[in-house]
Amino acid sequence: MEIYKILNELMQERQLKIAEVARICDLPDSTVRSIVQRQQKRVGLDVAIKLSDGLGITLERLQGSHDELDESSESALSVREQEMVRKFRALSPENQAKLHELLLLYLGAQDHET
Repeated sequence: MEIYKILNELMQERQLKIAEVARICDLPDSTVRSIVQRQQKRVGLDVAIKLSDGLGITLERLQGSHDELDESSESALSVREQEMVRKFRALSPENQAKLHELLLLYLGAQDHET
């Protein structure tokens, strides 16, 4: 299946607009718009990787393989979750470790409240 069809399918499934996909995938709006409007069958590897990372799908799914995990799996992230992952990945390794510690402390405190 062509990349533009797969991207359109994902956008419909997740109710995303081109600008949202571009932001989530850290791509220029014009790149995503071009894929969809020009009905591109293929994209460069760098764009494919950003799309798969940002949308939380495998490169195989992006190529048209539907042997993907179902929507109920942990890999099917909401737009908000995807944004959080993107922000986390942008942190330095030291800050990722600190954030992880804070999260564990917070979750531990939550467990003791219930």
